[in-house]
Formats: sequence, structure tokens, C-alpha cells
Amino acid sequence: MLANPHASRPERGFTLIEIQIALVLLVLIMGLLFVAMHVASKSWKIGQEQNEQIEEKRLVTEFLRRQFSQITPLFWTDTRGSDLIFRGNSDSLLFVGKLPANRNIDELSLLELITRKDQSGTRLELGYGRLSPDQTPFDTRNDRLKHTLVLDQIKEIHFQYFGSQEIGARTSEWSDHWESRKLLPRLIKCQITLVNDEQWPEMLFPVHIDDNSGFRQFILQASKNKQSFRNPPSGNQGQDIEDLF
Repeated sequence: MLANPHASRPERGFTLIEIQIALVLLVLIMGLLFVAMHVASKSWKIGQEQNEQIEEKRLVTEFLRRQFSQITPLFWTDTRGSDLIFRGNSDSLLFVGKLPANRNIDELSLLELITRKDQSGTRLELGYGRLSPDQTPFDTRNDRLKHTLVLDQIKEIHFQYFGSQEIGARTSEWSDHWESRKLLPRLIKCQITLVNDEQWPEMLFPVHIDDNSGFRQFILQASKNKQSFRNPPSGNQGQDIEDLF
């Protein structure tokens, strides 16, 4: 008897073992994809952090270079005589210059780079304020300077100064403290180490002044003694601060 060709045939499906093998392969593929995505994400994050660190170094370096290049030899004059407005220590500076252009202030200001410690390490801040003949520029403890953050999470920062600290001296040397009250340093060096022990490359900044014997100077006269020091000291090309504003 011939079999009916139209008779239904049993359909063959996947066995349990085949389904288990497929699931195992799927899990392995998903695991490999997850690991690949995790590695790619981690690599992208590391790349972003490195780019941010490089950009931060560039911004801080350019900021310091701009500020130091615009240091102005301004003298504070009162009844005791003339004193250069510049104080340099291993972790701080006080000088006269111009604020960054984005503050839209095109005049000389009293500037101070100062370090402050907090829980995350040391912070480098810029203090800035107007020069006034009514108040000595060397007293910055009365909070008349506004401060803005330059760099944080610092483990150590060290400034050094190069030049002759006495008029007529023939030798120049590096020092952690600038004690001259008549001359500016020729070079300022800055070394920074972050809290993660990352050490930045040594930064060296020239101070754009003429030769020490006769660089251009400016005089800020104390308001209580304007008559006594109407003329700058002999040998200096002086100019009253009011002519600069």
C-alpha cells in the first residue's frame, strides 16, 4: 500500500542541549562585547583626563607667563623713601601688573599669587585689587584684594628668582626669596607637584625689563606725602601712577 504523500510529517525542533549551547555562546559573546565596551570607555576616559591635564598645564603656564611678562617696576613713595612694589617668596609673589584681558580692566593693579592649604591639598590663588595712594600696597591682610583660583590639588609649589639684588652687582644667582627693594628679578622659575605626585615640567618665565641700571620706573606717591616726593629719585625715569590710568 502506497503512503499518502500528503500525510503530515513530524517537525524536528532544537534539542535541549542545542538550546543550552546557544545560550552559552550568546552569554560569551555578550560578555566579550561588554569587556570591549568597558575597555573602550576606560581608554576614552583616560584620554579625556590626559587631555584635560595637558590643557590645564597649558592654561596655567600661559597665565603665569602673561602675568610675569607684564610686571611693572612701580615704586611706593612715602616719608621713609621709595620701595619697589615686588615681594618674592618660595610660595608667594606680590607685584604690580595687569589683570587678564577677560576682566576688561586695562589698568595697573596690585596682584598677589598666594598659596592656601585645604583638605584636598594646596591651592594657588590670584589676589587682585586697585592701587591706591591712601593705602600701602604691602599690607594685604585686610582682605581688600579679591581672590580667584588658579590651580588646586597641589602637593608642592616652589618659586625661584634669578638676577642681581644689588644695583651695580656683576653676578646674578638663583634665590628662593627676592629681597631687593630697588631691582626686579630677570627670571622667575616655578616648579609644581600635584597631590597625585605628578610633577609638572619646570616653568621658566622672563621678566621683560631693560638693563638693571636704568629700567623705566613709575612712582606711586602716598597721599599724605605728595609734596615731599614730587620728583622721582635721581637716575630714574619716573612717572606718577595717575598718568598710567
